[in-house]
Amino acid sequence: MLALTYPWIILICFFAAVIFGLKKHYWIAGGFVITGLLLNWLCECYAFSLVSNKGTCSKSTIKVMAWNIDGSKFDSLKISEIADVISKLNPDVIFLSEDFEETGIWLDSLLKKSYPYSSNLGHSGHQFYSKYFLDSIRVIEVEDYDNPLRIHVSVMVNNQSIDIYGCHLASNNYTASQVDFHLDQVNDHHDAKQYLKNVRDASRLRGMEAQAIIKDMTDRATIIMGDFNDVSSSPALRTFQAAGFQDAWWKGGMGFGATIHYPLPYRIDHIMYNDRLRLKSIKKIDAKGLSDHDALVAEFYF
Repeated sequence: MLALTYPWIILICFFAAVIFGLKKHYWIAGGFVITGLLLNWLCECYAFSLVSNKGTCSKSTIKVMAWNIDGSKFDSLKISEIADVISKLNPDVIFLSEDFEETGIWLDSLLKKSYPYSSNLGHSGHQFYSKYFLDSIRVIEVEDYDNPLRIHVSVMVNNQSIDIYGCHLASNNYTASQVDFHLDQVNDHHDAKQYLKNVRDASRLRGMEAQAIIKDMTDRATIIMGDFNDVSSSPALRTFQAAGFQDAWWKGGMGFGATIHYPLPYRIDHIMYNDRLRLKSIKKIDAKGLSDHDALVAEFYF
């Protein structure tokens, strides 16, 4: 939970630096600037990609997209617009979260021509679409957490096998202790305590999911992407980083990169990669009302 406060603490540091600077208390202002920069470096909140990480002699690339499309309510017009966004961006492999039942069936029909391969897990709410044949499709199991929210696929691109994990890690709103209990349902002290318990439970589950994904991995080129429901300095992301994975937004993005905007802006959707890949580019795609999440698109050399 502490990780959720870091972006705001950093902003407060820089705001305080401006105030003290205007009052000509330069040493105090400098202290706040240094504190803010150090905390930002430790927490990887606000990306400022001044040094390029993109240079490589390889000509082989893979372009991936991760998007929580908020497909719990079927809307054929919205789904058609989502398919149009995907077609214009033209990724090679897509991982969609909350791609439920009717929404998934409709998207299948719209994307099938350009993306003939899918993970085809019965529209459990999470689906891969790909231009390349998908091999080794499987759900990553987590003990005592029966939910198919972590999917592995493998693609072969120019004789290079690349593992991709799509995940929708545990939500604060849907845990074993209280199903479908959202922040906007908190009305009193008891509700607040229950929601805070949900947050703790979900954080623990996300850590377990991250460990299960790491345990499943080989030493091949690997991408992890999706709705992590957690921020960059959280235990789940630290688990991936400890295993050698880098945050593509931190390495190649610019600014905060918030992917949700209610009740507060946070970057909870991520694309991560290991050292078998080199980042070419990453960008955030404004959902423009099509979803409550913005999309991420990243391209890698290998």
